[in-house]
Amino acid sequence: MTLIEQLADRKKGHDVSRTYFELWCRAFDGYFIEVGDAEAFAFAAGFVSRGRNVRSWEERVETLSELGFVRTAPNGTRKRGYIFAH
Repeated sequence: MTLIEQLADRKKGHDVSRTYFELWCRAFDGYFIEVGDAEAFAFAAGFVSRGRNVRSWEERVETLSELGFVRTAPNGTRKRGYIFAH
């Protein structure tokens, strides 16, 4: 796990390891995660400052998606309503 996190951090230049680990901890049913409350996900990944926390979390999820660590799909109006962490 830590090797994957270090690789992801070096590829994009910012820390995505907390976000990846938090998603990994939620991935029980075939690594399929439904994002019900993005603010709760952001808080669990360590983004606690209101106003920017969800945006910071979404940026990290986008980076993980670009690197191929996760795939995302929309759910209604949420751009990242579903995440498949593989």
